[in-house]
Amino acid sequence: MEVKYLEKDCGEKRLLNLQPSSDWLDQSLNRQVHNFLYYKSNLLVGYLISSSFSPDEVEITGMVNPHYRRRGIFNLMLNEAIRKNDNSSIQRLLVVCKKEHYAAQSLLKKLKAVYVFSEYQMKLEENIQLEVLPSGFTIRKAKSKDFPQLIYMDAQSLSFPQGVSFSFSNIRSNSDNNSHSCYIAELWKQVIGKIIIIKQGDRAFISDFNILPEYRGRGFGRALLIGAIVRIRNEEQINCVLLEVAAENQPALYLYETCGFRVVTTYNYYELV
Repeated sequence: MEVKYLEKDCGEKRLLNLQPSSDWLDQSLNRQVHNFLYYKSNLLVGYLISSSFSPDEVEITGMVNPHYRRRGIFNLMLNEAIRKNDNSSIQRLLVVCKKEHYAAQSLLKKLKAVYVFSEYQMKLEENIQLEVLPSGFTIRKAKSKDFPQLIYMDAQSLSFPQGVSFSFSNIRSNSDNNSHSCYIAELWKQVIGKIIIIKQGDRAFISDFNILPEYRGRGFGRALLIGAIVRIRNEEQINCVLLEVAAENQPALYLYETCGFRVVTTYNYYELV
């Protein structure tokens, strides 16, 4: 609740994906998470979160009450987060901030952080309808028997050596989480893709969207994306659908835009060196 008030004071609201949002403090999206809170006279004035999908990379983001900025509070929390990760296998620390947050970018410049890449957060702005599926193509919810194939797909797209074991842990966590729905795409009974939809109230976030490379460019990704969204909307009261995509991923951007998604926010990633 305190973080929620801080968000309001800061005028910042990052939905999902473990940026500062009190609604998601208890739903780690299968990341290793550390929260850092700074109090002044029993008032929460600073909050920083570090989270990791991979064993060797951490993403950091945070916020400070406007009335308490320029007092070194963010630096104190950041240094503590760095110290927390010093004894781990982490090799890369990324700080995430909105493109329009010039004060944050100025701070990162002072810290000699190096710009790495950007991501777009996109929101579904149009009402989509289920399209005619390709011949032999079906969509269903994932079952435990699908774990080996899901791990195989993840291992192909994960670049770190621990990809297989990390994927197994991630998939098992998703299967046990009621807020996560995993849908499988099959072509003539052969698994060719998957998508995970994370639900929170009337919002949903698209995650882990993957089509095997040899089946891409044939409309199966579009069919899975639209089919999964239509299904989740039929099952739940979902009014907002969000996703994130790398700014340079033009094929994915084209797919999402043609399905009715529009860019609402840009996030820049900076590496602390």
